[in-house]
Amino acid sequence: AAQGPPAARSQGRRGGGARKYRPMASATERAAALEAALGQATAGRTAEERESALNALAEIGAKLGGELALLVAVQCLQQDSEARVREAAARSIPSLVIAKDNKVVLEALSLSCRDDRHPGTRRAAAAALPLVTRCPNLVVAAVANAALGDLEAVVREAATGALSALTEVGDPDTVDALVRMLEDAYEEVRLAAVHALSRSAKPGDAVAIKGLIADLDDLDKHVRQAIIDLLNRLAGKNDARVLESLHAKLARKDPQRRRATVQALWQLVPQGDQDAVERTCLCLEDRDMHVRAAAVEAMGCLVQVGDAYALERVSLRLESADHIVRREALYALEKVVARGDAAAVSAVCVRLEDSDDGVRRAAVEALNFVAEHGSQPTIDEIARRFEHPEHCVRRAAAEALAIIGEKGDAYLIDAIIVRTGHQDLFVRRFALKLLPEYAERGDETVIFATTECLKDAELHVRQAAEEVYELFRYKDDY
Repeated sequence: AAQGPPAARSQGRRGGGARKYRPMASATERAAALEAALGQATAGRTAEERESALNALAEIGAKLGGELALLVAVQCLQQDSEARVREAAARSIPSLVIAKDNKVVLEALSLSCRDDRHPGTRRAAAAALPLVTRCPNLVVAAVANAALGDLEAVVREAATGALSALTEVGDPDTVDALVRMLEDAYEEVRLAAVHALSRSAKPGDAVAIKGLIADLDDLDKHVRQAIIDLLNRLAGKNDARVLESLHAKLARKDPQRRRATVQALWQLVPQGDQDAVERTCLCLEDRDMHVRAAAVEAMGCLVQVGDAYALERVSLRLESADHIVRREALYALEKVVARGDAAAVSAVCVRLEDSDDGVRRAAVEALNFVAEHGSQPTIDEIARRFEHPEHCVRRAAAEALAIIGEKGDAYLIDAIIVRTGHQDLFVRRFALKLLPEYAERGDETVIFATTECLKDAELHVRQAAEEVYELFRYKDDY
């Protein structure tokens, strides 16, 4: 160790720190680094030094390390008392193997995978197994299969990948073992099992498809998406087995499972599938808000904009007795209707008069997606609500107009001015207060209308007219 290169000797002599091995440029430096690493791997005073030396051996590799480096790594794996050193040894061995199926190496890794008391070492040994043998290898695969029952999730995760790599594609025992791992309590293991199945299962494999279907409502979004992607490859879209299972899962008591099912449904059917559309619309009526929200998002992915069947099914929910269903239907309508659809615009404007505040707000938001901005028929539809006896409806109409209209729009300003002569004093006052939001200062039409309102019999109307008149009598020169 004392004869190593300066870079190796300069680190932490007094503090007992680990040696740092930088990449070597020349053959002489590499040879010196190898000699230093071999010495430190077995004779280093601290676990940190021995671990660092084994990491350096892995970087040097089999071509320069030779048989001696491999034997040193195996010795550390079998005999070192520190777990971190044994783990580093297991990680370094694949880089140092000169010829695969080395009996000593396989026995050392298999023993560590099964019996080492440290889970990190068992995990590293399991991950190394397929890298040091010619695959398939059923004897070594049996070791990985046994590791699937390890108490530590990190070991089971590594073992799933190792088992898949060590067996032939389509091996029924492997597929069966990996399907069982889909029920693991840890999402990392389940995700590893799905990835392993993607390598081991053939298209149409009934066992794999059945196992994946059973876990389509996995609560982890990454696991669920991996299952969906694999099912589409193994079974294809619109598979009857998949759809039957999804329909059953939509009736489960757990709302998180129902939401997960809704999120999966649209990805497993052809776009525009009417049965899927209807079932997704039913989820707009779910008692859980997260399921309803998932159904709204699913509608946007399930159909193309303007789909007549989806529009019909969603529009039906606008008349529901439940205000929550009406609100969710408005959100869903944004996803399926083509902008400017007259029937949809009219249906949304009706909801501006809804008795529920949440529905009225949803209607205002929906108009931003379904109506053409500046559309005169839409302005007329909204402006009619200025005459509604309920102030909350007039306020919702004003908010909608702020989205659809544009400042200075003569047609919109005329629609407001007409309401300044309405028989209801609250409508007249409301219309006056809206004028500054849309008309430019100095607008003569507005000045004339407010001048007439200054003669109104009602004090509140005259006061509103005075405020507007003072704002508009002079042009804004700033």
